[in-house]
Amino acid sequence: MVKRKYYKQFLTECMQARGNRDLCIWGCRRTGRDLLETLLENELLTASAIHLMDRDLVENRFHGILVEDPEIYLEKKDKFFIICVAELVHTAYRMSERILGQGFKEDEGKVMEGHANFWFYIENIVRKSPELIREEREEYANMMATMYSHQNYVSDLIVGGEYKNVAPITTKIGCPISCKYCPQDVLIKQYRKRENPVMNLTMDVFIRMLEKIPRDVIISFTGFVEPFANPKCLDMILYALDGGYTVRVFSTLYNVSIKDYKKFKDHKNLKTLDVHLPDSNGNTRFPMTEEYKETLAYVFAHPPKYARLWTSCLGVTSHTHEEIRHIISVSGNPINSVHGLVYDNRLFHGRAKLRCNRDCSRIDNEKAGVGMILPNGDVVACTQDWELENCIGNILEAGSWDELMQGAPRRRFREALEDPAVDNICTYCELAVETDQGDKI
Repeated sequence: MVKRKYYKQFLTECMQARGNRDLCIWGCRRTGRDLLETLLENELLTASAIHLMDRDLVENRFHGILVEDPEIYLEKKDKFFIICVAELVHTAYRMSERILGQGFKEDEGKVMEGHANFWFYIENIVRKSPELIREEREEYANMMATMYSHQNYVSDLIVGGEYKNVAPITTKIGCPISCKYCPQDVLIKQYRKRENPVMNLTMDVFIRMLEKIPRDVIISFTGFVEPFANPKCLDMILYALDGGYTVRVFSTLYNVSIKDYKKFKDHKNLKTLDVHLPDSNGNTRFPMTEEYKETLAYVFAHPPKYARLWTSCLGVTSHTHEEIRHIISVSGNPINSVHGLVYDNRLFHGRAKLRCNRDCSRIDNEKAGVGMILPNGDVVACTQDWELENCIGNILEAGSWDELMQGAPRRRFREALEDPAVDNICTYCELAVETDQGDKI
């Protein structure tokens, strides 16, 4: 993994700076544990010379090392070399204040800030590094694919031989799940520029949206966010199900209890439940609490009565995470690089006629659905349009669903696929294929 190379590079420099002092890792969540594993795997240090500290994880053990309260070491900070592991710069700033009594000068151009007895590993700076993005894309270059291009893939949007419309709903802007392949920073920045950028979809607005959507359109709770990050998501699902809509749910089960799951699992109108699983390579990642594991185990022991239960474990070289492998064990699915549209070295099809191979929006299909409905009612044409450049209207302001589907903005976007001279989002998308490559789903 590319990230492991960065871990090793950082830790090698730390080993040179620490001298004879024992090493402390302050911060024992995902990145801190990855650094610990890199230390041990590369034999940079033995477990007996490593201390772990994290106020919220005291008494836990990782690789046999007990996690202790930071105060124990901060009182004797000069005797230890401390690696401060932070997700965000402002978190690192607070950690610096605890050690020095004052903050360090923020410099987002650097991965780490070196001091006499402590260094930082700031995850979000690493993740945004153009060099890291470039190298990761090169590493996965031969793996880029999408499950929707598999010949044996059967679309759950084809009902009775007829392709159904779909309305994907984004319940919230700003996802708490920090999946490696998801460009949340791009989405949030662009959304805040829009008119009325409300961050959470309310129940009242959701009901108004459904009033514009015909009953034969499938409602899909998915989108640019973990849907249950919105605390009203369950109410919205139940309202759509009871209202006669066919519903799809794509979720990590974040914030979902067994009690919540029981409320919708056997509803006759639930068509698909796709559970996104944490993987062994850290592509899909979130806190694996005991409640989460209990819910996950219950879901697979008691699958939906009428719906198809799918799993997504993203990353060709990965497997389900070791902490849940006793519950569900699957290999990784092919992963499409959604951020190929917003970062450097994008795919380029050249000047070719294209068609969309993504069955949830299928912009080339006159009757297919839309890309994404945002919390403020704005509708983007494509599920991959994280920069929100192709808005085809606002469902709350539109006279009808057909007005959105047959309107000029969506028609122009669709026609651009057939015109090689037009530069659009599809020109750079891994989910678009040239028209002479195979049949449509």
